[in-house]
Amino acid sequence: MKKPLTSAVLAGATVALAFTSVAVTAPTASAVGSSACTRNDANRNYNMSIYTPIHASPSGSSKVIAGGANDFTVKCSKSGHDGHRWWYGYISTGKQGWVWGANLQS
Repeated sequence: MKKPLTSAVLAGATVALAFTSVAVTAPTASAVGSSACTRNDANRNYNMSIYTPIHASPSGSSKVIAGGANDFTVKCSKSGHDGHRWWYGYISTGKQGWVWGANLQS
C-alpha cells in the first residue's frame, strides 16, 4: 500500500512543479515594434501636442512609454480596429513607439 501512495505524491509534485515552471517562464507583455506595421510610410513628419501619448503597442490600452514631444517622424503604420491608423515612429529623443492617427497634424 505504501508504493501507490508514494507514486501518487511524486506525480502530484511533478505536476505542481511543471505548472510553476510555466508560470515563472511565461513571457510578459512587451512592446510591438515595426513588425506590426502593414504599410510603409517612411520619413513622414507630423506635429503633435506635447500631451500626445506614445504607446508601446498600437492600442490605446497599451503602456504609454513617452510623451512631451512636438514632432513625430513616421516609419510605418497599421489600421486600428476602429478604422483609424496607428503610426509607428520616433520623437527627437530617439524614443520609438505608436501614436494614434487622430493625434497627429501635418
